[in-house]
Order: sequence, then C-alpha cells, then structure tokens
Amino acid sequence: MMEYQRFIRNRQIERTKKLLENLDPETYKKGPHNVTRFIKRRSSTKSGESVTDLYEINQNIIDEEEKYDGYYAVATNLDDPAQEIIRISSQRYKIEDCFRVMKTNFSARPVFHLKRERIIAHFMICYTALLIYRLLEKSWINKEYISQWKTS
Repeated sequence: MMEYQRFIRNRQIERTKKLLENLDPETYKKGPHNVTRFIKRRSSTKSGESVTDLYEINQNIIDEEEKYDGYYAVATNLDDPAQEIIRISSQRYKIEDCFRVMKTNFSARPVFHLKRERIIAHFMICYTALLIYRLLEKSWINKEYISQWKTS
C-alpha cells in the first residue's frame, strides 16, 4: 500500500509541475485531493509596485503526506472495540457489491416516485430481489461445489 500511495503521489507531483509550467494555478480548481495542494504561492513586491506571485512546489506538504504512506485510517462514531470495527470494515466490500447489483441489475435508481410509501415500496422490492438473487447465487455455488467434489 505504501508503494502504491507513493506512486500515485509522484504522478500527482508530475502533474503539478506541468501545471506550474503551462497554467496559472489560481485558475485551476482546488480540492483536498487535487494536485494544487502541492503548490505554494509567495507574493513579493517592491515599494510602490504591483504584487508579483511566485508559485513553486511545496516540499513540506509532500514530506507530511509521505509520513502516512502505508497507513489506513478508519474514522467511525462506534464505541465498539477496535477489533470489532476492523471486522465490520473488512466486510464493507460485500455491502458495496450489493449496492452495485441493486443499481445496475435491478435499476434501483433513479426513483421516479414522489410519495414516501411508493419510494419505500420501490426499495423494498429491490431489496427483496437482491435477497432472492443472493440466495440463488449461494445455492448455485453450493451445487457447483458439490458436483465438483463428487466427480473428483
């Protein structure tokens, strides 16, 4: 994970350098994970003259981010022990997969209902379909495993 994070950051630093060469960083959109976070602006002026802005790579920000390479933090409002939170978090991919199936296979979204009862009914139907889908999937996998086990 540490190597992956460094690889991504190095690509972002290269994009930052290109941005400094070709564009004005002030016109580029900003965000917490955007490449402009690596840019430091220094303003200088001589008495009576207009302000000149100088942009450069902020090595302090890069060094600060490198300290956390390889670490993965989970923020939660649960009061459970750390082991329990890690166990729950490790199952998150299953939840994400269920949402993906509901959105793509069952067209759970967009919802064109306006009444609260109909919206709830729509998602209950999608959830029931997901439950049946998962049960059939599990049943099919078990049958495949048993048939392979009998033939070997």
